[in-house]
Amino acid sequence: MMFRAFLAILEIGSFWHVFPIVVAILAGTFIIYFAKSKLNRKQQVNLLCVLTVSLSLFVLLVPVYKLITHEFHIKRDLPLYLNNFTALIFPIVLILKKPLLFRILFFWSMAWGVQGILTPDVTNNPQSLEYFRYWIANLMPMVIVFYVLFILKIFPDFNSVFLSIVSLQIYFIIVMIINEILHSNYMYLNAKPASITVLDYLGPWPYYLIVMQFMLIPYFLLFYFPFYLLKKQSSSNL
Repeated sequence: MMFRAFLAILEIGSFWHVFPIVVAILAGTFIIYFAKSKLNRKQQVNLLCVLTVSLSLFVLLVPVYKLITHEFHIKRDLPLYLNNFTALIFPIVLILKKPLLFRILFFWSMAWGVQGILTPDVTNNPQSLEYFRYWIANLMPMVIVFYVLFILKIFPDFNSVFLSIVSLQIYFIIVMIINEILHSNYMYLNAKPASITVLDYLGPWPYYLIVMQFMLIPYFLLFYFPFYLLKKQSSSNL
């Protein structure tokens, strides 16, 4: 009954669903505009460092807080969902200064973030820590990759589409092993989430995992398509 009541609060299109999305769009737009118009190159990179480190620390501190308050559960609170893992490695990617890694994180952030926006899997009330963790971990990586796109001008290319998918398969395997050890369901690899998601239309376990793998290629290509058009237009103008 409590779960049903919460679903009524977080109904798709409701205030508590739309509000964090609008905040992220406004905040992201302001940050990018401010960096582009007011900061030099070094300051822009420093701001990116602040964004990535802040996000990473937030993702790390949530399970630490739960551990201190005796609310931590190893089967659900490790930062192993793709959005949380992406948040953790953003600072490492920034230190390594490898554009390819940014391109991979672009697809990871967009793929998981868009799915999280369209079919939110939040099973706590909007005043809870879980609510804030969910939306920050889903939306902030998208803000960061758009910052990298507009400020650092690092755009995804065709090769990075498939490298992102291959690297994601490796991560899937790692998480599957962890799930087997902990008897957990990180990345929803052992069962579908309680809330309604696109996985509900892909068949029962384990078939939805197989279907999902085939969907990754067109899904990632969809995010690459605007950059393909932009590159094609730039080439035609030469």
